[in-house]
Amino acid sequence: ALVGRPTDTQAMQELDKVGAALNPAIALFAPLLAASGEKIAGLAKAAADKDARLLQHQDQIAALSGAVAALEGTVTELKTTVAAQAEQAANLGRTIETYKTEIDALNAQAEEIFQSTGWRLLAPLRWYGRQRERLRRSRRRQ
Repeated sequence: ALVGRPTDTQAMQELDKVGAALNPAIALFAPLLAASGEKIAGLAKAAADKDARLLQHQDQIAALSGAVAALEGTVTELKTTVAAQAEQAANLGRTIETYKTEIDALNAQAEEIFQSTGWRLLAPLRWYGRQRERLRRSRRRQ
């Protein structure tokens, strides 16, 4: 048979002694473990809340990104419109300058006519025509 090997009863007694010695230590750790469990549960709840808020923020970011993309499209359209209007304004400016040149030429031509000898010589005839027209109008009114 086996020599020096403890019997089952002896082993159980030794285990009971060790268990009895460990019970105070276990009793000390039990509240710590319970508190740790509560802290872990609180942290898990806080993490779940933060995850939910993160998902909300991600949804908001996605919505805002869509809005930004739409606004960028609008900005691009407006830039195109502004460029087209700037081109129209430039064309109108050139047209105005052309008309101003034509007006200046016509004013110079009219001034040349008014300063001409023929215009001055025919002034009495124009005066006579105006007087005749006035007389005709005054007769119609009567």
